[in-house]
Amino acid sequence: MTDIDTPFYRFNPLSQSPATPPVEGFNGNTMGFMHINKTAGSAVTEWFKVNGYNLWTPPGIHGVIPDLDYRRRRFCFTIVRNPYDRTASHFFMWRDNNRYFRSDVTLDQYVSALHNRHRHPGRVEGPFRDPRKDASIISLLSDRSARNYMFLLEKHGHLFGSCADWMTTPTAQDNLAIFKFEELDKLENFFTKRLPFRVPLKDVRVEITETKRLSSYKHLYSKESIEFIQEIYADDFRNLRYDA
Repeated sequence: MTDIDTPFYRFNPLSQSPATPPVEGFNGNTMGFMHINKTAGSAVTEWFKVNGYNLWTPPGIHGVIPDLDYRRRRFCFTIVRNPYDRTASHFFMWRDNNRYFRSDVTLDQYVSALHNRHRHPGRVEGPFRDPRKDASIISLLSDRSARNYMFLLEKHGHLFGSCADWMTTPTAQDNLAIFKFEELDKLENFFTKRLPFRVPLKDVRVEITETKRLSSYKHLYSKESIEFIQEIYADDFRNLRYDA
């Protein structure tokens, strides 16, 4: 089986999992959805909901599907996104929507902070995390967010990582169906052929997570920021078939 045989991708193109899940019993209650941040996951979850289905998601905010649940669920899927676009969208949501970052912080400053965070070893001693790993991100926060940063970090700290960080085990890499943000038409066609959806995906809007709705964000970066993103998200460029 290869990616070309399916409407979605596999982290492992040689996976022996079925190319498509069996139609019998295929519904929202038997599927698992792993919501990676800034990949249209909120809109897709809402799309299922308005069509009468509540997707199962792993515990926590943007949690990882445990290996055991790949065997319990009939079909597990996720959505990934080009690192340039996902990084910028995350920045604009945190600065403009959530007001976590100060209004004067620029996209290139954010990428530089991400790069510093990426290069820091981030040692953990007992229950304590080395605060120096997140110092560059903390420097961008508004006063209100800085005071509450440990709470934010507990909820959102892993969201600075690659999409590939959500699928590190062989079980996930063999079984997870990966749709791309840039090809949401394939995701919509896949599910509407199998479930009686009446509301199209284009009619679903989640304003709290929407940012600039640009077709590409790469032109907003400096040359140095582009190089930083290529380093930080090397796993996504390599494993998820994105051009650097």
